[in-house]
Amino acid sequence: MRRRHVIPLVIFLSCLPLVGSREWGCADCRAGESVRDTEKSSSPIVLEHATRVADPKLAGSAVTIRFRACSGRRFAVVELLRERSLVCTVWRGQVDRCGTTVRWNGKDGSGKYVDTGEYTIRIRDPKSCLPDAKSRLNIVRLGITEIAALESDDGDDEWQMVYFMKGSEYEYFATPAIHEYLNRKTAGDVSDLDLNNGKPRPSVGVHAATDSAVLNGANYEADAYNYPVSYLIGAQSRLDVSFGESGTSCAGSEMPAGYPIPGVEIRVQLRAGGTTLSSSAPIAAGGHTTLYGPRMPAEVTRMDYDLQCQWQYRVAGNRTWCSISGSTKIPRRVYTLIGAPQAKEGASGAQYAGPWVEVAEYWHQWQTKLGASLVDEVACVKNHVRGFFGQNAGIPTAIEGLIYDAKPLGGTGGRDHYYNVTTRNMDLAALLNKGDNSQFFNCSDNMGATATMLSMMGVRNVRAVKMVSADPDIATVIRLNAVRAIGAPGYTTDLWGRGRSRHSFRFHRVVTIDDGTHLIDTCLQVDEDGVPHSTPGIPGWNHGRPFSGSTGYDNLSSSNLIKLGVHALPGIQ
Repeated sequence: MRRRHVIPLVIFLSCLPLVGSREWGCADCRAGESVRDTEKSSSPIVLEHATRVADPKLAGSAVTIRFRACSGRRFAVVELLRERSLVCTVWRGQVDRCGTTVRWNGKDGSGKYVDTGEYTIRIRDPKSCLPDAKSRLNIVRLGITEIAALESDDGDDEWQMVYFMKGSEYEYFATPAIHEYLNRKTAGDVSDLDLNNGKPRPSVGVHAATDSAVLNGANYEADAYNYPVSYLIGAQSRLDVSFGESGTSCAGSEMPAGYPIPGVEIRVQLRAGGTTLSSSAPIAAGGHTTLYGPRMPAEVTRMDYDLQCQWQYRVAGNRTWCSISGSTKIPRRVYTLIGAPQAKEGASGAQYAGPWVEVAEYWHQWQTKLGASLVDEVACVKNHVRGFFGQNAGIPTAIEGLIYDAKPLGGTGGRDHYYNVTTRNMDLAALLNKGDNSQFFNCSDNMGATATMLSMMGVRNVRAVKMVSADPDIATVIRLNAVRAIGAPGYTTDLWGRGRSRHSFRFHRVVTIDDGTHLIDTCLQVDEDGVPHSTPGIPGWNHGRPFSGSTGYDNLSSSNLIKLGVHALPGIQ
């Protein structure tokens, strides 16, 4: 005879009536009913498992209760009690020896989450005089209010990021070093972890704007934000995580988080992408702990991930940690750098705290469109030059749509619009703000932007280069070959529209990272078609082009000799 396999029933419930049953529920709860004394050694119901510690407000959380009839088939009532008073009828129905599993969402009959504190789960057969089955349950409120990114154990590999606007005004803002993520109660709020209606306070999304920090009216937001952070490629991130100490009760008042619990320890684990990253020592509400986050990619990029906080508990004397159902997810954004951000010698101010968010985002967008792997400085420089100049590989225009300041392109004739030659400072904020100073810019502007952007992303030894004629017979100008200026539709041998004989520079500014042996130019492309003095021309990108030699910058860019003057890294005004 084939044996019939009976699958236990699993039910997910609030304190609500069962379909097809009498309308038993919290509306019928006897508020003053007491727990009966359990003096006898047997019970008609066997409680096989019950959740010991729970936070019903965590995403995906449930209190699980598994039980069976000791023999035959019985009618059972599952109830929640606090200090011997009935709070809620969780479930009622028939149960047999195969058993039943009830999953309760922590809400009472009115749809509100029960408050934190110690409860008793009681399972009874109303027709039996035998003892009830009981289990202790602690309801707690778990959550994160602050996260601060720390340097790794190796040190000096994590930096704040900078915004260059405050709404529509130019004002530098370095993200707070004490916490890049903050999510706590504000004026008029009842608690840290919940809204005033008792529902869990949602995590703060990553601040997606790249120019301005989070504002609350005319002021910087001080209570809820989620800023990106920057790390050195390959660094092991460390995070200082702070825990909320209060929630909102079902009555709308502040309630304690409900832990520590005497005889029970709680800890938190950080997870990302299904991998456990680190676990804390036992924690307390309102406290904080330092944990390891994910290791950074081995290339310059942007990493977006969900930091998942999984909570665990263990009863004193036990070595095994048990999972608390549910979790907290906090979105995070990290930009990685090729090296420590560099700045003009002696410079100070918030603009030098770390890389600018918009610059890091530009690099990431260019990297994505170019399909680049930015594993070293050479790759980073190439990515910057091709992205900055644009008009290739899905990048239709130069950065911010800017155009070289030549009259045939609509300009005025080579003026400085963003670089101050007196102070040697670059107005990078205005350039990144949709070219606020002008639609046009020149070689000095290109040099200043490229030098400051490369250096803040960690490229070392960035220097400005000024080139002038080295030909004793033509002492004042650099006679240009066919070139393509940034923002121009193609190559030209008449850059200024004044005839081929006037196709020249009095000087030209570029960038170097090896003291002039190789040059970086985001202003011009030289011509690599084998006939550099004529059009139409073949793109010759200058991302580390040798200065000397047949394919060098000196030979391809001009018909006369050039000499170089190498200067210090510009600053940001």
